[in-house]
Amino acid sequence: MWKEYAKSDSRYMQGGTGNFAPVLAQEASTVFVVGPLCWLTVYAMWTRRSAVRELSQLAASVMHMQSVLLYFGAELLAREPSCRPEPQYFYMYFVGANLPWLVVPLVLATSSVTRMRAQMAIARAAEKTHTL
Repeated sequence: MWKEYAKSDSRYMQGGTGNFAPVLAQEASTVFVVGPLCWLTVYAMWTRRSAVRELSQLAASVMHMQSVLLYFGAELLAREPSCRPEPQYFYMYFVGANLPWLVVPLVLATSSVTRMRAQMAIARAAEKTHTL
């Protein structure tokens, strides 16, 4: 899979040097931090632990979005672009393969924030009735 993606983005052929260092660091944090957060989210969904689910889903989503923005930003700010300019490689690989990792987490983060706000409103209303 990496070899195919490397046809579009030469940073994946550099093996930890040059422009690939930030990408490698981000990939490592995805594996060791975001991956377990995603598993925690699945576990919380399975066991119906809403608070844990919303917090872990929000954290994983924000980290995914940050990862994609760093990935795009590193390429846009690079002195020597790593992505091939041909439309099939740029739009299908660089944009198309990465866009879901920005859109889906944005939807999930919005969902988590909406649910947490609703739960906090319910808690505030309950608190007001108990204090009266």
